[in-house]
Amino acid sequence: MSDSEVARSIEASVLSEVSLANGAYVSFATAGSPTSRSVRVRIYVSTTDAAQLTEAADATFSTIWREMPIRPSSVGFQAFDGPKPANPTSGSRGNLDLAEVKDLLGVGYVGLAGQVLSLDASELSARYGPWAGPASE
Repeated sequence: MSDSEVARSIEASVLSEVSLANGAYVSFATAGSPTSRSVRVRIYVSTTDAAQLTEAADATFSTIWREMPIRPSSVGFQAFDGPKPANPTSGSRGNLDLAEVKDLLGVGYVGLAGQVLSLDASELSARYGPWAGPASE
């Protein structure tokens, strides 16, 4: 499966699992080894409520951990208050500060001026269980 096919599949899963999301965009980065893959997920929302965003972040992390065909080395979560643009890019980012979301979630690291909440593979495994890859169909 190509990266664009994986991204579309994960975007569809996030939209299915995260009721707050009215759009999703997934991008990847590879560091060192082709099997060391970081995932960044941006969801598009119409709220800035930290409790709702925390539930959305938790559901997004869980979905990515469960659906990625390659064990992610980390997952970055972003939230954008507004509609998904016709052609989103990996260079843009969310517009919501996620520091309070990190505090409510109780795990992770907030970077890029508070706009990316990241969990590494050990945090993902501790929170959502061992990575088993996507479920067989």
